[in-house]
Amino acid sequence: MGIDTSKEIVTNAGNVIKINECEALGHLFEIYLTNSQNDRKYDLAGTTTISMTCESAKDLNKDNLLVLCVEEGSNKVNFIALKDFDPATGEITIELSKLGVMGVLCKQEALE
Repeated sequence: MGIDTSKEIVTNAGNVIKINECEALGHLFEIYLTNSQNDRKYDLAGTTTISMTCESAKDLNKDNLLVLCVEEGSNKVNFIALKDFDPATGEITIELSKLGVMGVLCKQEALE
C-alpha cells in the first residue's frame, strides 16, 4: 500500500501508532455514500460521521482499534482514530473527510 514504516505514523487525531504491531480484523471493504439519485458522485464537502459494525471487534478495547482508509482515486493511506465504540455490539463510529477502501485494525497484543 505504499506505507513508509520507517517514518512516524499518526492517526487523524494525532496519535502515534506502530503499524507493524497491528493486524487486520477482516477483509478490506469499500464505503459509498449516495445522494438522492443513488449515484456515487457524492461530495463530502468537509467531513461526515459514519457508524458500522465489526463483529470481530466485539469485546475489544477502543484504544486498541483504528481504521485504515485508502482514499478513493489515490493510494493515500489514512489512519482514523475511533470517535466512538460499543464493545458489546462492535459498532464503530468514525469521522471521514474522504471515502475509500477501509479496514479495521487492532494491536496484535490485544488479540493474543
